[in-house]
Amino acid sequence: MKRCLETDCGVVIPQGRLDVFPNTLYCASHSKVQKYQGLSVYDHKTAGRVEVFDPNNPNELGLIQQAERFNARAR
Repeated sequence: MKRCLETDCGVVIPQGRLDVFPNTLYCASHSKVQKYQGLSVYDHKTAGRVEVFDPNNPNELGLIQQAERFNARAR
């Protein structure tokens, strides 16, 4: 059992998070890692994939829009 090291938090870090990030020191609410956005893209009927984007990067805005168009077209 691991607890979040953020001052005044002390929440128990869920086992699922520890399975994915075994060296984490913080709960998801206090994570120091930049958050990313993911989008499932179905540009082929049998070959879906996940695109991961940095929502704070203006250079990736076009990629996010393109992935959303692919996704809408496939449905």
